[in-house]
Amino acid sequence: MEHMKEISFFATEVEYNEAIGGEIVQVSFDEDPEQDPFSRTKCYVMISQNYEFQVYPSLEWHDGIDDNGGA
Repeated sequence: MEHMKEISFFATEVEYNEAIGGEIVQVSFDEDPEQDPFSRTKCYVMISQNYEFQVYPSLEWHDGIDDNGGA
């Protein structure tokens, strides 16, 4: 069993995007959307779902210290 990660933060920006008529959906929650993505110190979570080809959603996160680019 994999270790579950809990991230708690106040998102100053919540963004929803879709493509190909809703076949690809992406939702992101970001504590500081202006931050450089290569040197983050603030939290974010992004969930992507491809309804045509992928069974499970993709999850990307940064907890202020560590990150994961696609669980």
